[in-house]
Order: sequence, then structure tokens, then C-alpha cells
Amino acid sequence: ERLSPVASKKRVRFLQPLERSGSLIRSVKMASASSSSSSKGAPIDTSRWLVIYPNYVDSKKTIAEGRRIAQSAAAETPTLIEMIDICKFFEIPVIPEDKSYPRDWLFLGRLRGQLK
Repeated sequence: ERLSPVASKKRVRFLQPLERSGSLIRSVKMASASSSSSSKGAPIDTSRWLVIYPNYVDSKKTIAEGRRIAQSAAAETPTLIEMIDICKFFEIPVIPEDKSYPRDWLFLGRLRGQLK
């Protein structure tokens, strides 16, 4: 059973396992959308943004299982929350989505990000 860690300033606490209801994804999506929304309130077209699944950067996965970067540059079992925190740190606009990777459909979550 996979637990998702949430990093606060100096401690790490674990949430309940990710559920199919997507309540965690929805709460993260609302927080992320409010921080990255434009000042006019116009809807953002994210259909052309890049899609990033945690499997793309997981060092424990093989290329056949979906890893897309070198194993030396990959992270060990990244979570969606960690990926969102990293994107916020580098000020990359991202929107979490309640989707699962087709090759590993048990774990929920993907990011849509805009790289300029």
C-alpha cells in the first residue's frame, strides 16, 4: 500500500493512501489552480501543456515500465505532491490531474506543466 508523504517545513508526515475518489488530487488542484490563475480570472487552456507522470522520473522503474530519463538523474519513487512542490519552487505552472498512467494504473495522478 503506497502512502503519499507531504513535506512541511522541517518534518514529513504521511497521508492516507491515495484513493480513487481523488479527494487529495482535488484539494491539491484547487490550491495549485488558485496560485497559478491569471489576474483576470480567464480560463487557462492546458490542452497543449506537457504531461508528466511520476513513472517518467522514477528510478525504480525500467524503461519498459515507463521511465523516460537516465536512472542516475531520476528520483526514487516520486509522489505527485513532491513533484508539485518542486514545480512551485522553480515557479513552473502545473495543474495536477486525476489520471493514472496506463502501464501502472494503480497509482493516481499526473501533472500538466507549461515550460516556456
